[in-house]
Amino acid sequence: MAAIFNENERLHICIAPEGTRSNVAKLKTGFYYIALKANVPLIPVGFDWPRKLIIIGSPYTLPASMQLIWCLFMRFSLRFMVSRKTG
Repeated sequence: MAAIFNENERLHICIAPEGTRSNVAKLKTGFYYIALKANVPLIPVGFDWPRKLIIIGSPYTLPASMQLIWCLFMRFSLRFMVSRKTG
């Protein structure tokens, strides 16, 4: 996958780090290692279902530890968990 990024001037892919559409307590790590090896940023995306919005967050530049990325993703996604319950 990293080679594909390097072969293309512009390439966007979307990977669900949960590995499923269901809520999970732990993210899979493949998305992180693909971005790290390809030297590309991670951009969080959230779905606000009650308001029918897709929210695109600010890019996270690597290298950053997997633990830091996990914390940033959780902070970003917390607003969608709340809106899902209250919406």
